[in-house]
Order: sequence, then C-alpha cells, then structure tokens
Amino acid sequence: MSPNLSKAQILNALQCPRRFWLEQYHPEHEGDVDGMNAVLDAEEAADAAARDALNGDNVRAVNGRLGLRSAIEQTATLLESGAMLLDATFDYQGISVQVDVLEWSGEARRAISVTASSEVAAHHIEDCAVQAWAMRGLDLPEHTYLVGLASEDPDAEFAAGFALEDVTERVLSELDRIEAVVSDARTLHASLDEPAASTGAHCHKRGYTCPFLDYCEQS
Repeated sequence: MSPNLSKAQILNALQCPRRFWLEQYHPEHEGDVDGMNAVLDAEEAADAAARDALNGDNVRAVNGRLGLRSAIEQTATLLESGAMLLDATFDYQGISVQVDVLEWSGEARRAISVTASSEVAAHHIEDCAVQAWAMRGLDLPEHTYLVGLASEDPDAEFAAGFALEDVTERVLSELDRIEAVVSDARTLHASLDEPAASTGAHCHKRGYTCPFLDYCEQS
C-alpha cells in the first residue's frame, strides 16, 4: 500500500531525499529550527492577512480541524456552490494538497498560493506544481495558477495588500518532475536505509530551510 503523504513532504523530498527520509525515521536529529520557524511565521501571517481581506459573503473556509477526510468532503460540497474557497483540500493517490485560495465560478477557475514574498521564486512554482499535479490527476477542470504576492500596490480583484502573478506556464512545465519525485518519495518512505547525500547549495535552497543541516555536516 502506498503511504499517505502531504504536499509539504513531497516538497521536502524534492529538496533532498535525505531530509525527507530523516523526517520519517529520525526526527530527533533536527537541529536549530529558528530560521525555519521565522519563515513559517511570515507565511502564516500573510495567509491570515489574505483571509481577513477575503472575508465576504461568497467566501467559504474549509475546516481542517475535523480531519483530512472531512476537509476533502467539505471541499467537494463547497465547490458545487461556486464560492471562493480557502484551504480547499484534495487527495490524489495518497498525496494530500491544500490550496490557499480556490476560485471555481463559471469559466473563472483560479488556484492561488499566498506568500509573504514580494516576488515569485522557484519554491512558489514547486508548491503550485504539486497542487496542479493532484488536481489534474483528479480530472478537475483546467485552472490558472497564480501566486498572491505581498504588495503595496494591491490587485483590486484579489485582496488588499496582495497582487497576483500568473505562473501557469511555469507550473505545468514542472508536472513530469513532480510525478518522478512522488514516485521516488513513496519508494524512499518504505526504505529502512538512510540515503546518502552530500551537503551543498540545495541545503540552503530558498524557501526550504533544512533542520537537519548540522547533522548532515557532521555525519
């Protein structure tokens, strides 16, 4: 049986197979995570700001506290209403993904990933690409993929303090790579052998602060 994995786990496997494996089998090797927590805090603050700005009659938030199955069922029900969804949740072949903002009204279908950054980086594309891989696998209608960027010149069609950048072409060009990473992650998840990996530029990849860097440098 294939393991159930999250989008975050797939992204970590994309950065480094060894990091992915250590998170499953030896989380006690985590070191200083202050840098990682700072990044997460900034992203959570951006998400909260977008939520506040998008609070309206046609906006619905999926309640993830009720569990993954419930979140998936809520998403399916709310999509039929044509509402703008916050935290729309899908599962494809055991890989669960959550979309920050999903618009599915008439011909306008947009999947938006909110970030505290003011420019699109490679990890934003990879984040959207994992979502796209799952959504296309589920035969959902074609979407435009966008990144909601922190901005002092807000996009009036989205949310105060955020502008949109269309990344659809770049996202779709990553789908074959995501397919390969998912396959490799499933195999690695079942392995009891720690993968060999040298430290390098990938350890400091933007958007992927690694909590196992000290351990890898010493081993």
